[in-house]
Amino acid sequence: MTKIVTAALALTALLASGATLAQKDTKSPNTPLPSAPIILAPIVVQAAQPAVGRFRVTLLGWRVDRQTWDHVFESDGGGDEVFVMSEARVVDATNRTLFGPSGVRSVVVGDTNNYPNRLRGGSAHAPFGGNGGFTSGDRFPTATPWIRGGPPQPDRFPMLLFQGDLADGQAAMIVPTLWEWDGEPSFLTTLGRILFAPLLPLSDVAGLVVNAPSPTDVPAAIARTVVRTASSLGLRQGAPGVNVTVGKSLLGDAKDRPIGMQDAGLNYAFDPQVLVFNRATAERLARTDFGFGPGVLAVRYQDAEALKGDYTLFVQVEQVR
Repeated sequence: MTKIVTAALALTALLASGATLAQKDTKSPNTPLPSAPIILAPIVVQAAQPAVGRFRVTLLGWRVDRQTWDHVFESDGGGDEVFVMSEARVVDATNRTLFGPSGVRSVVVGDTNNYPNRLRGGSAHAPFGGNGGFTSGDRFPTATPWIRGGPPQPDRFPMLLFQGDLADGQAAMIVPTLWEWDGEPSFLTTLGRILFAPLLPLSDVAGLVVNAPSPTDVPAAIARTVVRTASSLGLRQGAPGVNVTVGKSLLGDAKDRPIGMQDAGLNYAFDPQVLVFNRATAERLARTDFGFGPGVLAVRYQDAEALKGDYTLFVQVEQVR
């Protein structure tokens, strides 16, 4: 289109200059000059493009407010051995998936005694351990786990959970979960790895895509808008951990399980927390200080009293473009 406009303008200028030369060369000032044709240049109209931003979501680390109730023999090592499992998806207002679902899982972090492939973390001590494991008061990977100490990594910390573009009319959903490790991958853990397929009412999705915090909202109000439970969003199948149950036993039910399980009557069940935001909300998140620096949200997972666990994850949302 630009080439057409340029050619038309050039032709118009050439014809106009030719008419001027003809006027100068004529011997008779009364001889009428041919009139130059009028050529209208095409008008280029570009459609307005939706605003787009690129965002990165990183799990920086966690704080152990209270250690979980582990199997009585702590056969998996001293204290808590944990790993992160997270999934991400981008949808539009019609519930159409534009990105994902994409899942990531970290290495196991805790007591490294007899487990050389683990990442050491925590200060617990046990008769058959001694090289880590998380106990109440521990922080990881540093004493200030809300401050990023290096570039995001795929399975270590700080850990990359999502990076991608968000345009107007789209929303991202990130589901960060922390699991207590008790053995080799089991059937229940495999269920937890299923990439989630949200069953969202269209009106709910449309609200998530369109709505953004008011400019007058305080940080706490913004955080409540962004951090939601999976059940409140209709994520009843496939989200990490929703298919896992833990039995009620005096000795403990030794299996990999998400931290943050609640009493469900005959057993304990899990309702993961989901970070939900559109482009405008993500921009607001990235520049808002919630008490731990710009864009850093505290996501708390607290077990039922019998299971004891109480961990706070620190997740950072950044605008990278």
